[in-house]
Amino acid sequence: MRGATIAFGQKQEIAMQALPLGPLVLPWGPVLVLVGYVVAALVAWLERRDGRADAEPALFALLLLALLTARAVFVARHWAAYHGVLAMLDIRDLGFAPWPGAIVALLGGALWLWRRPALRRPLALSAASGLVIAGLIGAIVSIAQPLRTPLPAVTLRTLDGAPQPLAALRGTPLVLNLWATWCPPC
Repeated sequence: MRGATIAFGQKQEIAMQALPLGPLVLPWGPVLVLVGYVVAALVAWLERRDGRADAEPALFALLLLALLTARAVFVARHWAAYHGVLAMLDIRDLGFAPWPGAIVALLGGALWLWRRPALRRPLALSAASGLVIAGLIGAIVSIAQPLRTPLPAVTLRTLDGAPQPLAALRGTPLVLNLWATWCPPC
C-alpha cells in the first residue's frame, strides 16, 4: 500500500487514509463510526447495568438515521451519477455527506431526550463518549498526516501522449486530473 505512514514502535504502522489489518484495508471514516458506536453502546450498557434506562436502541436508531440522511444528501448532490436504485444503495463508493447526517442525529437525539426524560443521562453520556473517542482518534490520525506528500517517482502521459515525469514539475503549481472509473461522483 502506497501512502504516508507513521511508525509506532518497530513494526506497527498506521496508514493515513486507511487502517491496514492484514489483508484487509479499512477507510478511517467507517472505522471511526464503528469505534464511536461501540464505545457509545458500551457506555449505554454500563449505564443500564447501574439501573438506568437502556439507551442502546436509541443510539442505534440515531446512527441509522444519520447514515441514511448522509447517504441521501450525497446521492441528491450527485444525482446524475446514480442510475437506478441499486446504484444509490451501493455504498462501496463511501459517498456520505457527514454534516447533514450529524445535524439530523443531533436533532433526533434532542427530540429523544425531550420526549424520554429517563434516557437523558444514559443517552447523552453514551453518545458524548462515543463522539469524544471517535473524535480523538480522528484528530490523532489527521494530525499525524504529513503536511506535504512528496511527488511519487512516476512518469505519466500528457493528453498528447508525451511522457511527463512528475519529478520535473517539482516546485511548480500542479493539478493532476485522475479519473476513478469505479466512482461516478469522483
